[in-house]
Amino acid sequence: MLRNTLRSWKRRPIQFGIIVIGYVISILVVSVLISGIQKRAFEYNQSNFGKLENRTAIYIHTEDDGLYKNNTINILKELGKSAEVDVLKLDIEEFMKDKKVSQGQVVPFYYEKKTDWQPALYSGRFITPEECKGNSKRVILGRAIAEELKVNIGDSIDFYNDKYVVTGIIGKRYMDTNFDRVAYIPVGSLPQGYISNFDGKTIARNGDKSQLSINVLFRANENRIKDIFGDLSRKFNNNFRYDVQTDVNLTVPFSQVFTDVVVVSLPLLIVALINIINISIFWIDGRKKEISIKKVLGANDAYIKRSVEKDMLLVAVISSTLALLVQILLLNFAEPIVNKYEFTFNLSWINFIVGLGLALFIGYFASLIPVEKTLDMNPADAIKAI
Repeated sequence: MLRNTLRSWKRRPIQFGIIVIGYVISILVVSVLISGIQKRAFEYNQSNFGKLENRTAIYIHTEDDGLYKNNTINILKELGKSAEVDVLKLDIEEFMKDKKVSQGQVVPFYYEKKTDWQPALYSGRFITPEECKGNSKRVILGRAIAEELKVNIGDSIDFYNDKYVVTGIIGKRYMDTNFDRVAYIPVGSLPQGYISNFDGKTIARNGDKSQLSINVLFRANENRIKDIFGDLSRKFNNNFRYDVQTDVNLTVPFSQVFTDVVVVSLPLLIVALINIINISIFWIDGRKKEISIKKVLGANDAYIKRSVEKDMLLVAVISSTLALLVQILLLNFAEPIVNKYEFTFNLSWINFIVGLGLALFIGYFASLIPVEKTLDMNPADAIKAI
């Protein structure tokens, strides 16, 4: 059967070339659209710092007519026993490696159990809960900072004259994220030289009065926070209050994701699928003479249908593989250019599986009607059509 198929293709190389090229272009368009949708979903997820129901942005403060005497680090550690806590909206700081300097935002954090979401990891690993509890001098750097300092995993950087081992680098290749210029440092390992700046940013003072004033991202559902803060107030003998923030600098709103997926991608996807249908019909129409001859020579309908099915299967597999190879080449050579225009050739196995599945499914069903019409011809009509 395979030999017969290959011989059939040899007899009509131009037609075979047209259908393969058409399939490759259509599958490539589908694959690139899938990549674009995945990119938007990734950006939305990163922009939201994970699932909205599993995190809450809060502004923590105490009474404005009192005297704040608690250690903020201890308060953050206590909160971190329930869920990860990240301190936000701090000043831009400098990080050094030899004579190289880079700037970014420090994000002091703490957790004692694995969190449900973390930024995209570019290389290395995340700091473990054990390392957090042990106040380990480790840091997670954003990709932009790491590239400017030219550091690798295991290298050390200087921050306020303290050395921190680079445990992980976060970000995404060829893609800007919220985390390219941040440095995650466990709250217990913040350098003494930085603590005064940290206190100045998180404690509001007015004469002899002071109050805690800090913005954090608490990776807990809003419904849990009231009980957690009740326990916190009792433990530290203070009346801690919190205000839920509406967002955390969402750079990719859902409306933009919806527009890109439905308004832009969906019409192009439909056009690509229609193209697959038309190419499949063209392929079968071009083989009417061959199918008619087989019918005249006594081949039954089941045999002819199986041969067509195998033809479509081989064409779909070959075209999907070629489309995948083309996208790999585009990813390696054109990705840095197209990313400037919110476009991507980034791929995964989802691209190949969906592209192949659509080519098989749509190509097969599109070929059924012309095949059935050809098989309905009687031998005399078939001979006249030759």
